[in-house]
Amino acid sequence: MRISALTSNAAVYYDIVNFLQNSRFKVHDERLKNISPEKRKELIMQCHKNLNILEELTESLWGECAECSG
Repeated sequence: MRISALTSNAAVYYDIVNFLQNSRFKVHDERLKNISPEKRKELIMQCHKNLNILEELTESLWGECAECSG
């Protein structure tokens, strides 16, 4: 079976999303598997914290109550 670059990139993308979403989600990429569970939890917390900050900053532009209604 041949895997195209697009398929490979998509698999890596989904692994990264799963990696940063929750420490219980499994990943297949060896580079991500080599990160310790403690470091992964720290990265997840940082990612979620920064996403919350971005959401707060953009709520007035894209939220339901925004001028253009998102």
